[in-house]
Amino acid sequence: MSAILIFQFHAPLASFGGVTSGLHRYSERIPARSMLLGMLGAALGMDRENDRMFVQLQSELQFAFRCISIGSDSSIMDFHTIQSLAGNLPERTYTRRELLQQHKLICLPTYREYRCNEYWQVAITQRENGISDAQLLPKLETALKCPKYILYAGRKSCPLGLPPDPQIYSCTLAEAFKKAEERIFDLMTLCCLGDEKERIPAALQKSKNIYWEGDPDISDVHKNHSS
Repeated sequence: MSAILIFQFHAPLASFGGVTSGLHRYSERIPARSMLLGMLGAALGMDRENDRMFVQLQSELQFAFRCISIGSDSSIMDFHTIQSLAGNLPERTYTRRELLQQHKLICLPTYREYRCNEYWQVAITQRENGISDAQLLPKLETALKCPKYILYAGRKSCPLGLPPDPQIYSCTLAEAFKKAEERIFDLMTLCCLGDEKERIPAALQKSKNIYWEGDPDISDVHKNHSS
């Protein structure tokens, strides 16, 4: 029975990545693998230039997600401005100063999509055929509890709304999601007052969306949580 690391992922605004085209940057509807690997790398204190460690995370980890709440089931669009050169570029310029002398700068808006008030459970396991570090999940658990770099939900403008609260379970994935659900109830009882603590149990009862990577036994998770 393999170890499973589960942490919660909540953000008032989040961008899950996706195909970018021109001036529009859209967000996927579920957390992108690249975004989660970047978040884990930030928690571990990895620099972007550390290709070897990112290759290890990419090759060894697989993810499953449980959607607790999709918030308002809508997204918002924000815009930034960028500077660009007007017209076609000359065939040859030697310096940026020379380029700016020949062409005028113009300001263009770029649009970015954000998901609103998303709440997910993220499960991480190591691939059985590629384990090179048996302590990788405990290291990730420690890093998520006390990250070296600030964690963001896709962009620096998207801080997390709750601590990740990671926990390692030694059971099936269906059982791990169930235990993580009970842990949410306990935290809500400790941290919330009044009617606020009724929101998460209601969301959990409605939660039917499970996404996973490449495990044939994971069908039990969908059966247990969406029936």
